[in-house]
Amino acid sequence: MRNDLLSDDLQELLQPRAGVCVSLYMPAYRKGAEASGNPTRFKNLLREAGAQLETEGLSPEEAQDLLQPAWQFLADSDWWEHPSEGLAVFLSENFFRHYGAPVAFPEVAKVGQRFSLRPLLPVLAADGRFYVLALSQQHVRLLRCTRTTVTELPLVGVPRSIREIRQLYSVEDQVRWHSGPAGGTRKQSAIFHGGHGTGTDNQEDELQEFLRLVEQGVRGVLRDQDGPLVLAGVEQVTAGYRRVNGYGNLLEETLPGNPEDVKAEELHRRAWELVQPHFAQGEQQAREQYERAVGKGRALHLLEDALPAAHAGRLALLFVPCNDALWGRFDPEAAQVEVHASRLPGDRDLLDEVTVEALAHGSVVWSVPLEAMPAKPVAGVVRY
Repeated sequence: MRNDLLSDDLQELLQPRAGVCVSLYMPAYRKGAEASGNPTRFKNLLREAGAQLETEGLSPEEAQDLLQPAWQFLADSDWWEHPSEGLAVFLSENFFRHYGAPVAFPEVAKVGQRFSLRPLLPVLAADGRFYVLALSQQHVRLLRCTRTTVTELPLVGVPRSIREIRQLYSVEDQVRWHSGPAGGTRKQSAIFHGGHGTGTDNQEDELQEFLRLVEQGVRGVLRDQDGPLVLAGVEQVTAGYRRVNGYGNLLEETLPGNPEDVKAEELHRRAWELVQPHFAQGEQQAREQYERAVGKGRALHLLEDALPAAHAGRLALLFVPCNDALWGRFDPEAAQVEVHASRLPGDRDLLDEVTVEALAHGSVVWSVPLEAMPAKPVAGVVRY
């Protein structure tokens, strides 16, 4: 089971699904007597989901069939032996995904036409993906990280040390013999092809060739990514890498020192201290964007306005509370919204609805505690 929930997973979960969708969230205890109760809590969530499915019109047998992959996960998965702090499970017809997460989700079972995704957003925002490139002349590592996880990525076809450069280019490939003028002496000149030379200039060229090849490989791995990249290494090596870098989000800050003997977990810890302000800055910028929109008349806060705008792709930005629910109905064709004081049969959580609509149409969505909302029940900025 993968504990590294990524934005790619969110895009998959946003896709429309046939039939009804089930979303299950729960916190999990990792140690002590409480940990033995994790399966029981999940079993109770499955029973609650089954009851909701029957309310949606499914027979008990149909509800059981839909939930069968989750029951199997409960019975067979080794996740329960080494749980994360939170568990998220998603089911629909011919679809089943489960994710561990480094945060304790609220205990929730929801059934609807789309998956409930609000609880995931703080995880993806607070634990945004970033990378660490640990560089030395003897070893290269590329680490993919979130706030609490670190994984080394394979670098296929990338030299891991200058030794590989020297092996790649033989001495015969580096040195060419040229005849001098007629009757003169024969002289030898070293021509650099990426290998080592005998002088300081050639050693510097050798290092730059090594770093250029590393950069090409790293950029290939990260070609569709935009998370911050942190360099770890001595000044000579990191400065040389910056001269050839083509990745768009390379941080100016560096982890100094030779990283060869530094464990991935320590590099991850030190790098998080550098990237965390960059992630926090994104939410602050979004709040400032909302405040400017208020002054220009482009802000909205009522679900009756936000849901149709999200469905039409008119929302640029949306804040929703992560710990609240508002029940009602949304007719996208008529662009009509009914908000009910309490849940009625057939109601949907409209905060989930507006979140999915906004994400599906490319809006930036921040899910924050209710007390941290810029406005209530939602805070949005329209594109036009």
